[in-house]
Amino acid sequence: MNWNKPSTTSGNANKPVIRKTTVQVPVAEPAANSAPTHAPASGAIPARRRDPNRFQLSQTSRTKSKGAATSRSNAVSRRALDSVRGVKRKSATPDVNQFSDEDGDSSEVGTTDSEASRKRPKSSISSVDSHSESRRKLVSDDAFREDSEPLSFIHGADATSAYAAKFKNAFDDDDYSSVELVYPSRNGKERFDLKWPKTKDDYNPMMDVMNTVESLVTFYFPEELSGEYLHGNKAFRGRLNRAMQRESIPEWIEVVEEFNSVLAPLIHDGTIQRELRQRHSLALKWIERILMQICERTVSPKAEKLNAYKVGSSNVYGELLPRLVTDIFRKVQLNHEQIFIDLGSGVGNVVLQAALEIGCESWGIEQLPTPCELAEMQVQEFRARTQLWGLNTGTVNLLAGDMTTHPSIPALLQRADVVLVNNQAFQPDLNDKLLNMFLDLKPGARVVSLKPFVPVGHKMAMRNVDSVVNQFVQQSFEYFSEMPPKRKQPPASTRGAPKPPAAAPPTKRRSKLAKEHNLTPDQEAEIAEAFSLFSAPDDTAHGGIATSEIRRCLVALNAPPANQAEMNEILATVDPERTGRVGYEYFVAVAALKMQARQAGGGGGEEREREEVGRAFRLFTLGREEGVIGLGDLRRVARELREEVPEAVLEDMVREATGGGLGGVGREEFEGVMRRAGVFG
Repeated sequence: MNWNKPSTTSGNANKPVIRKTTVQVPVAEPAANSAPTHAPASGAIPARRRDPNRFQLSQTSRTKSKGAATSRSNAVSRRALDSVRGVKRKSATPDVNQFSDEDGDSSEVGTTDSEASRKRPKSSISSVDSHSESRRKLVSDDAFREDSEPLSFIHGADATSAYAAKFKNAFDDDDYSSVELVYPSRNGKERFDLKWPKTKDDYNPMMDVMNTVESLVTFYFPEELSGEYLHGNKAFRGRLNRAMQRESIPEWIEVVEEFNSVLAPLIHDGTIQRELRQRHSLALKWIERILMQICERTVSPKAEKLNAYKVGSSNVYGELLPRLVTDIFRKVQLNHEQIFIDLGSGVGNVVLQAALEIGCESWGIEQLPTPCELAEMQVQEFRARTQLWGLNTGTVNLLAGDMTTHPSIPALLQRADVVLVNNQAFQPDLNDKLLNMFLDLKPGARVVSLKPFVPVGHKMAMRNVDSVVNQFVQQSFEYFSEMPPKRKQPPASTRGAPKPPAAAPPTKRRSKLAKEHNLTPDQEAEIAEAFSLFSAPDDTAHGGIATSEIRRCLVALNAPPANQAEMNEILATVDPERTGRVGYEYFVAVAALKMQARQAGGGGGEEREREEVGRAFRLFTLGREEGVIGLGDLRRVARELREEVPEAVLEDMVREATGGGLGGVGREEFEGVMRRAGVFG
């Protein structure tokens, strides 16, 4: 076509004429044993391979009209042309980075989620693999190798000897004793000095041993042994408590040595490894025990140094509690194949928890020198102590410097899946810098902050069309503090003055679920605590636990199934579709029946109550069956519980139990106190 043809004599230019011809391109049938087609040369258009029989009419279609067949033939021609021309496709809309604003500084997720100012995309995050947790390897093979080298970690005895002035001998003995505790690995034992801290906020080695023993029995022992050593006469924690009540160090050491003799064979015959291989997640109490051990040996002795920061600056120090961190991980669906970054990581608590709880690659960066120093100490202890517990974790990486200028941060943000920023005290200019840095995040990445980066109520308009915040979608959640209110000491009453009537304690309200199953509020709380103990971190109270944990959960409630037949019947009831998960409502129904059967048949009525009275009475009297509980016994119990109770309050307790005298509380009077306190319902 000639687009520049001169004008005609009439002065009007001829309009260009476009001729269009439709050409049918025959499709050659490929040979049966033809070689695979090689990539075309640069600039060539690749031909689309087609089935030669693809457009032939089926047997039922041959009866159609000739017009329909002609229309079908034309459609084939158009598709053949489309494959040569190339069809323009609509480009996919890029994903937006997502923010999560966590209001509060500790745990318990609220039941309502408020939507952000902008509407969230309906599509799910493609980077989250819901089955990735089941592929995580929890057991560390290196921890169970016979030729493994001894680990270098801070023993409990080292934590007390380094600060000897803060501790005293247990029960004020002239000499102190020590004990060794076996851990579920082949890497050695830990030494503990049996001492008490002079202040209740300092490290307590004896409580450390007791809590660690209980965690090991709960999470490492097979089912038939965990129930035996968690409840009853063989329960290790109960026996350690009784030894402390009797102020008997030899008895206390004997119980620890018996625990070692039970755990050691389970390590050598492979039982512990098999138990860990059946697990793919850690319960919150398990996580807290390990992190607490690490913190008590590294950060706690030097905690006062963390207060040396400039008030009003962006360098204010603060830490998040483990339960809140677990809730954050569940909200953003972090898994072990992803990368987590904590901007402003402090002493590294959250970085360590991500590597331990999720098993992911975990990074942190901190600018202040003191938190950086303590964080390095925590990382060294973390690597050794998790091996001591026989656990495989994610890698931990810490950086020191300014998060906005460090050369490694831009590349890390491009790889990150979840970024945490505790920006509650950050200045506005620092938040603006971070917001611009987040533009490099990959599609689908999540940013969790305590203060919103996108202003509340923000809407896109002409005046702010160029604002960075328009590139992000924000979602808000409510969190509530789990810190209990401070207890107020009762005022010391004047001797001989009439005592005002005590106000009735508030009545606990039963939930609808408790009413359906005839449970008291205390029984419901006991069931909920056992359920949360064995639920994975990404489970809510109603999210369910694995069916393999049902027996352990019932054992923790001291209501184990009588035999395997009853266990099979329970599983068929709570998980009829064999999904492998049991919801909270189903578990409550079964646990309520077991607890009520235990209460009805476990010694029965008055006999059971008399046994409980005798057991509690002996705790106050150091094992004496007869006699009375005097002021000296109450002072000793208060001292062992680290409670500062005024003398006048102790006297009032005795007077109330005896009807006005101070001679002591006998067994019958003690039983009356227990009944008035509602111990027997």
